[in-house]
Amino acid sequence: PSIGSGGATTSTPAWPCGPGSNDLWFTYAAPAASTVRFSTCNTTTTFDTTLEVFGGSCGTLTSLGCNDDDVACGISTRSTLSVSVATAQTLFVRVGGFNGHTGTGVLSLSFLSAGSSCLHAIQLNNVDGLTVYGTTLDNDSGADLSPCGNNDTVAEWYSFESTCGGPNAR
Repeated sequence: PSIGSGGATTSTPAWPCGPGSNDLWFTYAAPAASTVRFSTCNTTTTFDTTLEVFGGSCGTLTSLGCNDDDVACGISTRSTLSVSVATAQTLFVRVGGFNGHTGTGVLSLSFLSAGSSCLHAIQLNNVDGLTVYGTTLDNDSGADLSPCGNNDTVAEWYSFESTCGGPNAR
């Protein structure tokens, strides 16, 4: 959604990742279990942002993460935060200006589905004789999202633990 923090006020609780203020709140209901990335990392956003995501309900919110200045963004005053969500979980997203900053911009969200990066690899169990089929259709993130550094922009990732036995063990 488009954001504009002019006239916004500072809410509680205090920001754990920096002196956020002039904040706006959004809700997001997850249609499926996934990892969701919220970001103000774009050229449309005109101010230094802070970003926090909460689970729970009004009055009993629990912070799931907070970010001020995602250095990987390329615009050092923008924020990006990824959180894991369950199906039908409602998240509360707070976007604020760092240290009193105000402006306009865009809050975007994207999904990191299971298998979309080595960080989100699909765990395989009982792999002896298993044939695995997958698709990369939903995994084109456009950016390397893995801590593996393999430029996994379009890939399907799986992980398994070898039992180190049997005729194919090396």
